[in-house]
Amino acid sequence: MKHEIHVNAELLKTLSPILKLSRIMGLCSVTYRENHSGYTIKWSWKMYIFNCVTMTIFTIWSLWGLIDDMRSLTVADIGFKGLFDCFVAAFDIGDIFSAGFYFVVSSPHRFKYLKKIVKNFEKIDTIIPSTSVKKIWKQSIFLNGSVLVFMLFLYIFDLFVWDNMTWLGFLRYFPFYVSYTIVIIHELQYWQVVNLTKERILTLNSKIEANFDTIRYSSIRRILTVYDYISDVVNKINNCFNLSLSIIVFSAYVHLVFCPYEVVVLVSSSSDSFLRYGHLLWMIVHIARLLLIIEVCHNCKMELKKTRTLIFKLSTCELEKNAIKELGTLIFKLTQKKIKFSSYGLSKIGRYLLIAVSCQFGLFILGGSSSSQCKNEYF
Repeated sequence: MKHEIHVNAELLKTLSPILKLSRIMGLCSVTYRENHSGYTIKWSWKMYIFNCVTMTIFTIWSLWGLIDDMRSLTVADIGFKGLFDCFVAAFDIGDIFSAGFYFVVSSPHRFKYLKKIVKNFEKIDTIIPSTSVKKIWKQSIFLNGSVLVFMLFLYIFDLFVWDNMTWLGFLRYFPFYVSYTIVIIHELQYWQVVNLTKERILTLNSKIEANFDTIRYSSIRRILTVYDYISDVVNKINNCFNLSLSIIVFSAYVHLVFCPYEVVVLVSSSSDSFLRYGHLLWMIVHIARLLLIIEVCHNCKMELKKTRTLIFKLSTCELEKNAIKELGTLIFKLTQKKIKFSSYGLSKIGRYLLIAVSCQFGLFILGGSSSSQCKNEYF
C-alpha cells in the first residue's frame, strides 16, 4: 500500500493550517509537493523515526523534571505532603507526556485512515462542490492561532506562579509544555476533520433546500451517494481517533477531578494565591478541551438531524415513480444506518459527557472541601 494522498488545491488549503502545525509537533510525518492534478501528500518514515526519537528524549526529559520537582521542597511547601497528594501532583504531569508520546508514535495508524477520509471528501466535493473553502480556512487559522497564543500566555504565567522564571525552571518544565501542546494540536486535528465533515453536510442540506420543489430521481440518487460517503467518513474518523480520543476525554475528565482537589489543598495551606489562579486557568483549559471535541461533534450531529428531517419531508412531495422507490431506499438507510461519533469505551460523543463531568466535578469539590476542613481541624 502506497503511503500517499492525492488532494486538490482547495482541500489542501483547508487542511494546510493544521497540517503545518502537526508536522512541526511530530504528529504527521509527511511531505507534500505540487503535481499536475493538485498536490501529493507523502508519508516520510525518516521524519517519523526522527519524531519518535525526539519524543523519547522529551519523555525522559519530562521524567527528570518530574522527579527533580518532587525531590525539591516546592511540592511540600504548597501543602502536598501525603502520598495521595504526591500521586495527584505526579499524575498531573505524567498523564500529559505519556499521551503526547503515544500520539506521536501512533501517527502511522491515523495516516492510514486519513487517506480514506480525504478520498471520501473529494468524492463528495465532485457531487456537491463546497463553496466555503475560504471560510473553513479562516476558521482554522483563527482557532489554531488563538489556542497557541493562549497556551503561550498560560505557560509563561505557570512558570511565574511556580517561581521558576530561571533557566533551570524553564528546563524542568519545557518538555511538559511541549507534550501538552502536542495533545492540544492532536485535539485540533480531530476538530478539523469533524468540522470538514460538518461543512459538507451543511452544503448537502443547502442543496436539498434550494431544490426542494424540483427534486427528481437523479437528485435523490446523489443524496443517497453523498450520505453513504458521509457515513463512511464518520466511521473512518471513529477508527482513526479510536483510542486517542478516549485518552483525551479520560485525561480531561481526571484533570477536572484533580484540579479542584489541588485548589482545595492550596486554599488550606499558606501558599501564594497566584498558584490558585494558575490552577483555575488550567481548569479552564481542561474544560475547553472537552468542549472543543464535544461541541464540534454535537454541531455535526445537528446538521445530520436536519438532513434526516429534510429527507423525511420529501416523502410528502409529489415525485416520479422511480424517485419514490429511491427515496424509500434512502429513508431505510437513514433508519438502519445511523451516523454517530464514538471512540474506544465511549459508545457516542455527546453533551451528556459534560453533564457527567459536571456532576463528578461538584461531588469532588464538596468531598475535597470536607476533607480539607477535617485536615485543618486535626492539625
